Amino acid sequence: MFSKPNTLVYVHRGGIILYGKHATQGRLQFPANTFTNLEVINSRVFTQFCQEFFAEKHVKHGRVLIVLDYSVVFEKSIAFDESGKPDMVRDAFVAAVPLEPEQRIVRTVTTTDILRIFATNGDFLTCLTEALTTAEAAKVTNIVPVAVYNLDSTKQPVSKLAELFFSDATARKAADFLAE
Repeated sequence: MFSKPNTLVYVHRGGIILYGKHATQGRLQFPANTFTNLEVINSRVFTQFCQEFFAEKHVKHGRVLIVLDYSVVFEKSIAFDESGKPDMVRDAFVAAVPLEPEQRIVRTVTTTDILRIFATNGDFLTCLTEALTTAEAAKVTNIVPVAVYNLDSTKQPVSKLAELFFSDATARKAADFLAE
C-alpha cells in the first residue's frame, strides 16, 4: 500500500497545518500580501513562501494528502427529489462561486439521493502542489475537501484527524481535486 499518504497538509483560510510521520509538524500563516479572500495575489512569492516552509519541515519524499478546510471550499448539496434538474442547479452554483471562471476547480460527488458540489481556487492548488514539488515531496496523492469525511468536528488533535484522513481511501477518492 505505497500510495497511502504519510504527510498531511491541512489548509485553512489563514494558513497551513503540517503533520507527517516523517516530517516536522508545523503551522504556516499566509501573509496578507500573498493570499487573501481565496485569491493568490502573487503566485511566485506565495509558492516560494510555501516551498520554504515545506523544505524547512522536511517534507522530502512524502506522500502528501492535502485536505481543504470548509473555509477554502465552496460547497452545495442538492437532494435529487427537491430540484429535479441537478445539472441546472450545479451550473448555477458554479457560476455564483466568487472566482474567475478560469480559476475555479469543481468536483461533484453523487450518492443515491444527493449531489454534492465542491469548488475552490485552482490557482491556489497549483501553487501548493508546485511548492511541494519544489520541496521534493515524492507525490501529492490527493487534494480533498474535509467535508467528504463527514466529521462531526474538525476541532480534534491533528494527529487524530490525520489518521482518519490517511486511512479513508474512499473519501480521498470521492472528491479528489487532482482527478480529471
